[in-house]
Amino acid sequence: MEHLNEYTIPFKGLKEGIHNYPFEIKNEFFMDFKGSEVKEGKVKVNIQLDRKPGFLILTFDIEGTVSVMCDRCLEYFDQKIETNQQLIVKFTDEQCEKGDDIIFLPPTSYQINVAQYIYEYIILAIPMQRIHPTDENGESGCNPEMIHKLEQYLTEGDESEDSPWDKLKNLFDN
Repeated sequence: MEHLNEYTIPFKGLKEGIHNYPFEIKNEFFMDFKGSEVKEGKVKVNIQLDRKPGFLILTFDIEGTVSVMCDRCLEYFDQKIETNQQLIVKFTDEQCEKGDDIIFLPPTSYQINVAQYIYEYIILAIPMQRIHPTDENGESGCNPEMIHKLEQYLTEGDESEDSPWDKLKNLFDN
């Protein structure tokens, strides 16, 4: 977890205006997040910090690839991701409920660690359905052996006359 300290941005003493912070995300980054569905990736993150009186605007530009499991054949492949997100940081002593794109820090704060936000934005950039992309010939990148087995099991299920689902359909008739 000490590795995540490199994603700390000190803002105390910064002049008003725009400041850029580039980061390279590699495999070690994802290992620090327990239970992460992403274990490998290479992602470039550029954070543009716009210092204003009383608040900060952080703009995250994220682009790269992460290794995800295919929903169809269960093999890993590199999924391209690209996203732009914005986070507003306001300074206040009042207890405020943070939202999706706004957080509140005490006025005495002098730095912010953006590792958790980078991780969440990367995960949100991954499509819900994860399937190997097709190649230049229009062929699926999925493991052909696994696709053959799936097709085999799907057609076997159609041929059987006594399906367990038929018995469940009759459950409400009794």
